[in-house]
Amino acid sequence: DELVLVSQIAMEWICLRQGSASFAEGVYGLRRVPLPGNKKIKVMPSLFWLAVFPYLRTKLERAYARQAGVPLTQIGTQYVEAVPRQLPPLAPWPPASRGTA
Repeated sequence: DELVLVSQIAMEWICLRQGSASFAEGVYGLRRVPLPGNKKIKVMPSLFWLAVFPYLRTKLERAYARQAGVPLTQIGTQYVEAVPRQLPPLAPWPPASRGTA
């Protein structure tokens, strides 16, 4: 996890410094515009929200799951409970009215 964090910070740092956009923003051709009064994009807050915050969130979710005893399964970057949920029985749809009387 820490290796992914360091590589993500490095990649985002390079993209923000050279292209004034995060990696994902650069893929879509977007650029950040500095606010009036600022001469350049603030890199450190952007790095926190792009890389550090998701890392900390994942770590806290895992720690909470271990403490609560809930098994988690990773789907993409989101963790969900591995407990199967009971779905309500599907009833057949009512027949559509044909508009004829």
